[in-house]
Amino acid sequence: MPDNIPLSGMNFLQMQNSLQNFIEIFDLNFKNSKLSKNLNIIYTDEYEALAASVFHHLKSSFNVSIQKIHTIFDDNLEKAILEKDVFLLFYTMPWNELKKYYVTVRPLLKRYHDRSYIVRDCLNDFEHIYATPFSEINRINSGLIQLGANTKKVVIKNALGTELEFLFEQHSPWRNIDGTNIPNEIVPSEVSNYTSLVNGRVVFTGTLLSLVPIGKKYGQIKDPITLHIENGFIKNISCSNADLQSDLLKIYDYCEGNREIVELGIGTNSGVQTKGMSAPFEERKAGFHLGTGGYQPKSQHIDFIFDDSEIYFDGNCVFSNNQFHI
Repeated sequence: MPDNIPLSGMNFLQMQNSLQNFIEIFDLNFKNSKLSKNLNIIYTDEYEALAASVFHHLKSSFNVSIQKIHTIFDDNLEKAILEKDVFLLFYTMPWNELKKYYVTVRPLLKRYHDRSYIVRDCLNDFEHIYATPFSEINRINSGLIQLGANTKKVVIKNALGTELEFLFEQHSPWRNIDGTNIPNEIVPSEVSNYTSLVNGRVVFTGTLLSLVPIGKKYGQIKDPITLHIENGFIKNISCSNADLQSDLLKIYDYCEGNREIVELGIGTNSGVQTKGMSAPFEERKAGFHLGTGGYQPKSQHIDFIFDDSEIYFDGNCVFSNNQFHI
């Protein structure tokens, strides 16, 4: 295989910049994880150009090999995983074969999680996901965490009428994901927090993200979803799209745990553009996302990634018009 296959359809200079940013984040994560640099890059057919370019950039500093599998269900996947001490995997979620994925692939990836790096559903978006330099990601995340350390009230608004309030009666540390500080997590970036004191009204358009395939089914949500939230739980759900409302009610009526608000999320990656793919990177979009479910037994986590939002820390606007004010 040639060292560096051209990535067709992408701006060459922008793509090279994104590759350099990816390599920097990948290297920093590796140093923090203290894993072996004995690495195998595994990719499905459609990622050949991207995988080859990453291989080209890593080969001088890693003992790295590269291996193609035809699909994520390839019988050689486990063999490829075991080829080296660590693996980097590029693939796309097979939504049309979700049951098979849950039975065969997900348990396998979970088994080898401690030595895995996975970038999923990134084929046409890698350039944007890694467009922002790590120094800028670090600046924004550090700034938000510093401001949030003493914040008692976070308020979320948008032009549709959202007015959602998170109260922190005591100090609650903010979780930071910048692509370098959590082993195996190389998709930047967000900060998040949790409190049970969540009240207000959400009027949402945007993207739903979950392994429950509702996000994939509906894509970009244009018909506003209205949620009324009291004491950390969704009390009422409505949407002018009757099918979407019915599917949401099936999820949120299934168990009380699905109605629980479990995350105040702030994506900090200004390069990410949501497409309604229910892809993991979409959660990193700059702005607010609301996490529901996943903490209690039988519940499933769903992220509501807002098209637009305003975020206030104790009355001070830290995000509006798709920009951070830090």
